[in-house]
Amino acid sequence: MAKRRRRRPDNESPHSKRRKLSTVDNSPPVEIESIQTLQKVLTFAHGLDLLTKQGEIPPLLSSNKLLLISTLDIQALRLFLRSITHAEDGDLRLSRRGILLQYLQDEVAAQREGEPACFDHLVKLWGLAGHCDNEEMYPATTALLALFLSTISSSIEFQDYGNRLCHQLTQDDSLKIFEKGLCAHKQKPRIISQSLRLLTEIVSFDGGKAANRVYRQRQITFKRLSTFLSMRSDAERVGLLDKPPIAVRTRALRYLFANIKMQSPSAKREILNQGKIIREVFESIHHDSSTVIQDILAVVNVHIVNDETVPLELKAKIFTEPNLSSIAKLYNYQSRGTLVPHRESNLDRADITSAAHRLLVTLCTQPNHGVKMAQNRWFLSDEINHRAKADQLTTGESSEALRKSQSHTQIENTSLGSFIQNIRPYASILQKDLLLAVFNASPELVPDYFFKKRSFSFEPKLTATWIGYSSFLLSVIQLPVPGRLLNASKGGLPPPVIDVMEHILPQAMTKKIATKCLNKNSDLITLLIVRILIAAFQKFKKVIDCFRQVSQATVPSHVRNLWEEAALDLLIRFSQRIPEMKQVVVAFRSCDEKKPLLREALTYLLSSYYQVLPHIALEANLDISTMISDSFKEESGTGGGTWNTMNNLYLIHLLDIGRCSSSMRWWHKPDNAPLSPFTLILKLCVECHDFDEDGSIQMMMRSIMEAEAIICQHTNSKLYNLLIRSLRMIEPIEGSNIVYGFLDNCFIRLSRRAVHYYEYVNEPHRIERNAISSKSLNKLGLLPLIIMEQWPLYLSSAISSKIKTVTRWLTLYFQELAQMSGENLFLQHILVQIRETTKDKAGQKLLKQAITKLVTENQIDEPLDKEPPSSTVNIAPTIDQVEAQPEVRQQIEFSGPPEEDENHPGLNKWRQMEVEEAITTGAIGQLMLCFSSKYEEIRKQAMLGMQAFMSKLKKFLQYSEKQQIYLLSGEFTETAQALETGLPLPHFASVMAAKALLVLTNPLHPMYSKVNKFLTEGPVWVVDKLPLYWIHRIMYNAPTIDESHYKQVQWLLETMADGLRTAADLELYRRCHVFEPLVSLLGSPFLPSRCKENVVMVLYRCICVNGSSTLITRHGIMSWIRSLNSLNTFSDDGIKVISKATNVGLPVTDKRIDQWSDGTFETVLDIVDAAQRILST
Repeated sequence: MAKRRRRRPDNESPHSKRRKLSTVDNSPPVEIESIQTLQKVLTFAHGLDLLTKQGEIPPLLSSNKLLLISTLDIQALRLFLRSITHAEDGDLRLSRRGILLQYLQDEVAAQREGEPACFDHLVKLWGLAGHCDNEEMYPATTALLALFLSTISSSIEFQDYGNRLCHQLTQDDSLKIFEKGLCAHKQKPRIISQSLRLLTEIVSFDGGKAANRVYRQRQITFKRLSTFLSMRSDAERVGLLDKPPIAVRTRALRYLFANIKMQSPSAKREILNQGKIIREVFESIHHDSSTVIQDILAVVNVHIVNDETVPLELKAKIFTEPNLSSIAKLYNYQSRGTLVPHRESNLDRADITSAAHRLLVTLCTQPNHGVKMAQNRWFLSDEINHRAKADQLTTGESSEALRKSQSHTQIENTSLGSFIQNIRPYASILQKDLLLAVFNASPELVPDYFFKKRSFSFEPKLTATWIGYSSFLLSVIQLPVPGRLLNASKGGLPPPVIDVMEHILPQAMTKKIATKCLNKNSDLITLLIVRILIAAFQKFKKVIDCFRQVSQATVPSHVRNLWEEAALDLLIRFSQRIPEMKQVVVAFRSCDEKKPLLREALTYLLSSYYQVLPHIALEANLDISTMISDSFKEESGTGGGTWNTMNNLYLIHLLDIGRCSSSMRWWHKPDNAPLSPFTLILKLCVECHDFDEDGSIQMMMRSIMEAEAIICQHTNSKLYNLLIRSLRMIEPIEGSNIVYGFLDNCFIRLSRRAVHYYEYVNEPHRIERNAISSKSLNKLGLLPLIIMEQWPLYLSSAISSKIKTVTRWLTLYFQELAQMSGENLFLQHILVQIRETTKDKAGQKLLKQAITKLVTENQIDEPLDKEPPSSTVNIAPTIDQVEAQPEVRQQIEFSGPPEEDENHPGLNKWRQMEVEEAITTGAIGQLMLCFSSKYEEIRKQAMLGMQAFMSKLKKFLQYSEKQQIYLLSGEFTETAQALETGLPLPHFASVMAAKALLVLTNPLHPMYSKVNKFLTEGPVWVVDKLPLYWIHRIMYNAPTIDESHYKQVQWLLETMADGLRTAADLELYRRCHVFEPLVSLLGSPFLPSRCKENVVMVLYRCICVNGSSTLITRHGIMSWIRSLNSLNTFSDDGIKVISKATNVGLPVTDKRIDQWSDGTFETVLDIVDAAQRILST
């Protein structure tokens, strides 16, 4: 029979369950306002009679007895402790603190001696709950004890009671309770969390007084700590609750940090040495809340990184590559919203990212934190460098050093090198800054980074990643050159070239990719790649200058050779990695004028080609005269008052190209252009007062005018400023452009026939010779002469209004010129000639007034037809080609060394000639002599001129001797470049090169074969041994052609005489022992008279450069004169030789010489006097 169902009321649901009777009282807890209430709350009842009290909690079983305590009492005690520190009413906080203090005092007074207990009732309940494994009472009482210690930690009057409690809790019985709590299952996080909380308060209380006792029991207190560090709560991880419970990991971190702060240095080192614990701290740190992350970073920075008690080896063990990578994940903290609590503000996220960045920068850039090793691998090992400086390297070690310089070296910062591979510099600015800081502190990591970073393709794509990576590459190239390389002239071996190349232009930027970027149909991609190439050119120039500086320094020869080979290798590698210049030219010509930023960058890149790699740029034959004229057309709408800044830079780069380009035509008028490029720039300098603030264009204009002899070198600044000032005085006049047209015609005329105006001086039928002198031309230049000659041609084609405007400017210019120079007679003659050809009455009146003013102001009373001493224009002498000796021998004119011509016509004279004519007439020889100029600017212009000549010679196919002459020019240029910066080439080298150039044009010359053999000796001449080389090859070796020995000797003597011009040349001759073999030639009875005179000519030039004492005290010149006397050479040419040798003794009248010679000096003078008497008779 089935069981009958219970009848339900009508209003009862069929799914409702029977109500569970509850004994919990929901009444509020008792408020503790007196010591009696506190004592009542802390008194525990035993027995079943307490079950009837309100609000019982589940029973605690211990020894088969039931222990009960009200949850309301727990809550009351918690609220009481919190009110002591968190109550808003100050009086309430004081009263509650007094209640607690009175209770503790009474409790301690009631205890027996030897029982240092505090809160004894609560501690016993905590221990009983732990023994009984009560999952509710144990965490509640543990939290109360932790709250009590936290509350009294800030008050000194509670210090003793807190120490009592800490001592009681660190006893063996209490530690067993902690062990049970720390060994709880992972599913009971509240028990573990509160145990860690109480231990943290014990360690931190009273400055860590009980920390050592806790650490001594580390088998209990540190048990499973690494496991606790990995226990995160899901609510805290993703922010599901507004106030999630504190995770076990957070409690474990606070406990660990408290020990790191409070333990002794030895205990702290042992804790940090536990790699598993440290790894769990950093692992997945990006999943923590912002507060936890900030605490981790702060403790790591203060108590580990900047703590000197932590040894370097331990720091290196802590900050491994995985731990650094975990910290680096914080860079993405603010961009990964699923990993960050939604309640945190963007400001907190930015603070976390910035703090992590500062920590990583400190770790990776400073060598005292265990990550960065104090080593710079730009160079080889310090031991090898030290031995290289001391010149102790063997041949094998030098070869090994050269091999290493051509291969990538392995780094020793392996941990840091592996870590930076995980950094993404294209993803954020801070990651890029970190990587740049690492590269700046450890330059050896740059090549290692790019050699291993092969997964990233730099194919041009207009994406954020590509743009970010290109910006990073640009920043890497812009890093400064290490100071050790800048000071490398002190010695040592060169760094590996393959590694240096990665600093200049990383291998991600290949020639193929750079060409693709230039041809890409995207302005942004092209602009970025151009900026990268410009920065690479700038850095390459700095590095190659450092290499060349070392090769010119006083270092061992094998070390110098290593640096020279490294410099050449670097030049080749850089030339192979950059795009061809024609690709840049194509991109430049296809650039629209409406894109000024890109156009300016492209011109800057072209300018860099010309300035850094002229041997490549000169082959392009880029003529930018039309572009300069077009740039002025674009700015014509501004009225000439101001220039756009970008167009200003664009024009400056064009001018830099024009200054270096051999095909630049400064005086060429493009179609529809009113003026030539030079005159357009001159007009801009006059009209735009704020143009060219740094003065670079003005300096270039002066150098161009000086090169064309329009103005003179030593007065170029004054003459140029005077011309600008005179043009500005007529600027407000309507039609002032007429003056620029007249000047333009004058400039073009001079550029086409420069030599004509030097010869103009010697044509008396054109102008009276007494008006023109070398002094006047050196002061004023050739512009007044050009104006005088062009004036009649201008009158025949100009209208009256134009003539009046130009005449007004002429009068102003000549008056200013006379006031500056004082050459009134010269300027007066010029104005008289101009006035005689002028038919315009207004113009004649202005010119007459100017002439009258010149006469009256300077009081010129001499008649114009008075014949002054004649003089000629000071033009540097040419190098005559050596020819066969004529039958009638001409006498050698003994003269001092020629003075350097301030006009330096050799710089540009060859430009108006064909290649063959420039060589045979000696114009190239004059250009070579400019390499020995005392002015550095002249030497630089000569270098550019020589390179332009070589480029022109390379295209001259009809010249049969082109190969030898090109080889000679190249070797000469390389020799000049190899000299130390700031020093001129010795005159002997430049004169020898000029004479050798003429020898190569004549295959029948006696020196032809020896000059060709000399060119095969090497690409660079050893200047310090050059005179000695030719002495050995000519004097001590047989001639290649019979009966040509003395002709070769004569060629050498003439070269030595012409190459002795300064004291530096004399010092070179002295080091090479030139004088001994020369004077010994006179002992030969077969020596021609011409050779004898050349020997004395060398001695005479030596005296002219203050070398008398050197000849007497070092080279025995007095013994030589006495030997001539003993050989009875007073006949014929011997008398002349000794009479010219008079100059050896006569300039030296110092008593020191007489004492040094022991009286023989007077005997020599008697011999010289006798020779002079014989010569006079």
